[in-house]
Amino acid sequence: MKFIKRREPIKFGIYGIVALLLVTAALTPACAPPPRTIDITIGALLPLTGELSSGGEDTQAALEIAADDINDYLSEVNSKARVTLVIEDTQTSPAVALDKLDSLARNGIKLVIGPDSSAEVQAIKAYADENEILVLSHASTAASLAIPGDNVFRFAPDDTLLAEALAVLMWDDGIRAIIPIWRGDVWGEDLLKATKEKFEKLGGNVIDGISYDPTAGSFGTELETMDSKLGEAIDEYGTGAVAVYLLSYEEALQILAQAQDYANLTQVKWYGGGSQSNNAIISDTQAAQFAAATSFLNPMYSDKGSQVKRQIEDKIKRTPEPFALVAYDAVWVATKAYLAAGTHETGVLKKALMREAEQYYGATGWTVLNEAGDRKFGEYDFCVVVEDNGTFQWKRIARYESVPDVPRSIIR
Repeated sequence: MKFIKRREPIKFGIYGIVALLLVTAALTPACAPPPRTIDITIGALLPLTGELSSGGEDTQAALEIAADDINDYLSEVNSKARVTLVIEDTQTSPAVALDKLDSLARNGIKLVIGPDSSAEVQAIKAYADENEILVLSHASTAASLAIPGDNVFRFAPDDTLLAEALAVLMWDDGIRAIIPIWRGDVWGEDLLKATKEKFEKLGGNVIDGISYDPTAGSFGTELETMDSKLGEAIDEYGTGAVAVYLLSYEEALQILAQAQDYANLTQVKWYGGGSQSNNAIISDTQAAQFAAATSFLNPMYSDKGSQVKRQIEDKIKRTPEPFALVAYDAVWVATKAYLAAGTHETGVLKKALMREAEQYYGATGWTVLNEAGDRKFGEYDFCVVVEDNGTFQWKRIARYESVPDVPRSIIR
């Protein structure tokens, strides 16, 4: 187990902790012996290796910074409580994620940050429910995992909001037919289903596309099929009214790079549904050139934590994935919930977690959860790849906002 220390605390969401500590101090007799150290052990399931390892490294840095900040603050107010992190590598594998959760549970850990992907969350959900472990995922968004009453809490919104935004953006861009290519897992299937529903409601057509094995490495067969389908759609709708809809993680890099070899795929706009591959795409010349040529529009979960983001950047020497900041907030909420509950009893902790999430405003804004235990509101930035003096970067061209008491809207 690892104790984290930090030099400069960031006081996000500390007021609830202040109140709890003051009440505890007031109730302690002056002659009472010094309290023992309160060890708040929080587990984490992160993809430190495998296809999502870049995001896992970002999240590990965010968690360590969060624990630093919390422990420094607790020290400042003379609290004996300290946060300890136990981080396990899921290898981006649902089976390994389940095995590592079992390992954490055998060590008595009841609060766990992660896992990253919806496929991993799906794999561990039953075990978490049966063994009274609270799972706080920072990046799982599959709509079918929005289940009231379970032990999975997701600090990013489920994909129904994103699907609505993507459908509206496509329609506003003049797209009337899309052909999807998606990874064959719960996240890809769920987001495609939600987008199809929203896009068809607007009057658009979702042509039968193709799913793929994300571990394949080469996607020539899938892209050849897509190219043929796209040629038929162009004949029917016209080049400007057809688009490719790519639902992918890190493998988007290979798909975009290989797609340039197919004539029809280069003629239309591309839209994306995943943000994990952003940094990799602009770092690869072939993929970036294709993305720029096809105006590849990709969503990124919007964050408000510029100070925290800079701290993570200083630690990892690159721009972190947005979900890393979500994990930062999840550690704060988990700590506040444990201090408020004062027990590992699952029912009490769940109520405290919902209450503390509703009261917390941190690096990614308000973390209030809905009845399914998922983030209630969210904002997305939509970015395209542009070239600037020989280098590629993401440029925001639109934002989708879902905030309290304000109609959902897309701002360009």
